[in-house]
Amino acid sequence: MLDSLSLIAEEAGRAISSVYRRDPETVHKVDGSPLTVADRLSHKIVTESLDRIAHGIPVLSEEGRSIDYETRRAWEGYFLVDPLDGTKGFLEQNDEFTVNVALIRGNRPVLGVVHHPPTGVTYAAESGSGAWRIEATHRTSLVPPAGATAPLRVLLSRTDKSTVLDEALTRLGHPESRRMHSSLKFCLLAEGIADLYLRIQPSMEWDTAAGDLILQEAGGRMMQWNGEPFVYNRRDLCNSSLIAFSRSFPEKVPDWQSLLKF
Repeated sequence: MLDSLSLIAEEAGRAISSVYRRDPETVHKVDGSPLTVADRLSHKIVTESLDRIAHGIPVLSEEGRSIDYETRRAWEGYFLVDPLDGTKGFLEQNDEFTVNVALIRGNRPVLGVVHHPPTGVTYAAESGSGAWRIEATHRTSLVPPAGATAPLRVLLSRTDKSTVLDEALTRLGHPESRRMHSSLKFCLLAEGIADLYLRIQPSMEWDTAAGDLILQEAGGRMMQWNGEPFVYNRRDLCNSSLIAFSRSFPEKVPDWQSLLKF
């Protein structure tokens, strides 16, 4: 099924690319976040394709209808989808947007796909089996080397600014940092291109599930700021603050728990 999920995300990515860099038809949802024709195109492709390949497994999508918790809690498994993660990046035309698809079982992702339409690269993972970077027909296992000696590289959301983050960066010695939209941040951690992702601002379950699994299968971790792992299909789909890091981060910063007041 992982190959099928990858192909579905790639098809949605092509639809997004077909309307990218045009004057977008944009409306705003109740929470004030933007909704574009690209969001709607991708949602339609992903949800209809999932229904064809796995009929009977429910789909929870950011752009789908709201499903109450009493219904969701009875699900044994379901697909969790963000058809266009990083809509602001899409609108800003900075290439920082993705398609996220995850299969959740037992409140944890067991399959995860993040597709990056601007490059055509797909990141995929299966619980217990590993993570991969897929480009055209080339598939590479994501196992970044441990103990890398490059300077510490930290990722932050473009919209997440707070004194808590400023203090954390100070304690880490003012490392090189980069702000960007979307779940692409998890993929850069999984590849070992970046080391640490800090986020105070809330996110949603569909923002993190696929990236969470990809990072875990590449030897990294994602957790709440209290050290607890994230679980999915909660009553409130809004995530708390998070810390995510690459396989090599604990070796680069052995005292990270005290530095981040873990």
